[in-house]
Parts: sequence; structure tokens; C-alpha cells
Amino acid sequence: MGKVIRLVPMGKNLIVVASNGLWSISGSETGGSFKADDYVVTKIVEASVIGREAIVVVENALYFWDKGGIWQVNVSQISGQLEGNRISRDTIQTFYETIPEVARSYTKGFYDVFDKKIYWFYNDEGGYDGLTYRFKYNRALVLDLTLNAFYTYTFGNLATNTPFIAGITQKQPGSQVTVAYDVFADMDDVEETGDDVRIDIDFDTFSDSKLKLIVFLPLDPTSFNYSFGEFKSRLFVEWPTWDADKNLTTVPGVDYSSFIQGGWESMKDFIRLKHITHVTSFFNRTETGYDLDVNGDPVFDFPSSCMLQTRWDWTDNDIGRWTTPQEAYRLLQAYIALDENDPFAYGFEVVKTKLRMRGKGDAFSFRYSSSPGKDFQLIGLAVNIRAGTKV
Repeated sequence: MGKVIRLVPMGKNLIVVASNGLWSISGSETGGSFKADDYVVTKIVEASVIGREAIVVVENALYFWDKGGIWQVNVSQISGQLEGNRISRDTIQTFYETIPEVARSYTKGFYDVFDKKIYWFYNDEGGYDGLTYRFKYNRALVLDLTLNAFYTYTFGNLATNTPFIAGITQKQPGSQVTVAYDVFADMDDVEETGDDVRIDIDFDTFSDSKLKLIVFLPLDPTSFNYSFGEFKSRLFVEWPTWDADKNLTTVPGVDYSSFIQGGWESMKDFIRLKHITHVTSFFNRTETGYDLDVNGDPVFDFPSSCMLQTRWDWTDNDIGRWTTPQEAYRLLQAYIALDENDPFAYGFEVVKTKLRMRGKGDAFSFRYSSSPGKDFQLIGLAVNIRAGTKV
């Protein structure tokens, strides 16, 4: 066994995470918890574990990073024994290998127990050495356990004085508040030495349980303040408050782009050409009412926009095989507001848009991209496809 990195209790097992693999310490084969004179050591998986802080315990599973990928350790449904699986192998292996090894070594993992997502924060900027500003993170890899899908966050940079994320925590949903009550007897205040007698009673209160990001705010090149941030802004720009206060920017914040891109679809036929006639997209409607713009005219309060593009034949850049992006989020019913108090009675919670697509090829992929300052919540799509009859 190599250098021990961490000990993790899991059920009746104690998981030993070492630099060269994982072992479990359990009771004898007859069952029960292990004791000083009754234990069994079993090797779970051989791996080059890196990043003590990247180890995340999720209910009945453990996740860790090694030099070759991201691993999950849980109890096998067949053997009932602990086993390891490299979950990045068939999903994000190529992307994982682009993360510098020094960034992987100082990755910080965190489990959002309410949204069931694992966040791994790391820094892949050039010049990052894990010594200077070790806990400065510019990216996050997210594993959504509900969708069983990976995606990434990249935190934007302002023109100057950019804050950075240095940690993460989560506020618990329940807390207590103390309320003081006067004490009465026969409808009269009870007094002691001329003062009303009061009793303090604690009550449970409940609030949101969103993640809290520990953010360092640069005051000058060598000193910082700190604050807390969240993934919740409906402005769809990053650092707007700090940019306005510190940099006095007239249009504060830095815009960020988001996208959803599907894998290559060949319909299990690599010979016949495919032709897409239409793509129908379905979105959650985000508009709920109106605000006033700078000219005093009513505009949607939370507008959405999404550009759809089809890419053909496994191309990784536009060589004439990508279609021109089209607006895929369209409110089909015309509605003219009188003022900002006019209720937005659109009538449908889902926005459905049907677009004609051009091009043909052996395989295709769809890319949905955001528009600056606007939301998009894609919930599904349907495709009309025709294939050639000749081989």
C-alpha cells in the first residue's frame, strides 16, 4: 500500500484511499463490523489517486480522481462487494485528459445533497502551479447524478479586478429564531421588580439551501476582501455587482455563453445519406410579466432566446457543413403589452418551435446556443428525418 490519502467510512467498511489504490477493511467473512482482532483487508481497485480534496462521498458511493480518469466506488448489485468503475471512460475521457495534472492534484470536490450534483472546482489557467493562489478556481466540472451527465462551468474574467472562487459550502435548509413573549396571569402582565417577565421560545425557520461560493474580491494587487456568491442570477452575466461598485462600469458584468450539443447521430446506418426536414424544439416559457426598458417601454421580465445549428459529418470546425444558426425560441402568439403591470397571459407553459433544416450527410449533431443576457431551458426535441434509398 502506498501513501494513505484519506480514510472514509462506508457502511460496515472503512475505505482506505491510498496513492496506489483503494482498500476496504471490514469484519471477517462471517459478517459484522471489523474489530482489532477480527478484520479482513480487501483490495478494491488499483489506481493512481490524485487530489485528496477531489474525493467525494455521496450517500452509498465514493468518487475520486486519478491520473487516468474519474472513478466511482459502490457496492456491486451482483456480488455485494465493493467495486470500482471508471465512469469517465465512455463519457468525458478526452476532456478529462485535457485538464493539467497540477489542476487535477488540487481539485476541490463538493456534493450538493439537495440537487444531487457533484461539483469539482479546479484551475486550468496557464501558469497555475498549485502554490501561488492554490485555492483559486476558474472552472468547475459538474456531475448531475439525476441525469447521469457531466457538464462544465467556466467563470468569466472582467477587464480588471476579477474576483475568484476559493471555496464552496451549503446553507442548511433549517435554522432557529428566538421570539420573546410576555407572561400573563389572569390577563395581567407578570412583573418582577417592576419589569415585565418574558420568556424566550425557539422556532424552526426554513430558507433555501443553495450553494454558497466563497469569493475573494481584489482590493489591490496584494489584498482581498471576501464575500459569498450563488449560481442564481437572472441577468446572465457574471460579477455584475462587483464590476459596478469597484470598476464603475456602465454595463457591468461579463457575459457568458452556454450551449447544449448532442453526440453524432448516424441512425446506425453509415451508408445512406440522411436529410433532416424539420426540427421541433420544446422549451420552458420563462417570461412571466414585463419591466420597463431605458426608454420607458414594456419589455419581457425574463426573456429567453436560443440559436439552433445543425452540424454534419463529424466536423470540428465550419468547412461548409454547418448550417446558419436560427432562433429556436419563438413566442408564436402576438401579445402587445400596455404597460409593465399588464399580465402576460400567453396561455402556454411550453414554447414549441418548428424549424426547417438544410443539408444532408452520413451523421448529424444539433447545437443549441444561448443569446447574450437571455435564458433558455430546453426540455426536448423531435426530428423528422429522411434517408436515401440507394446504397
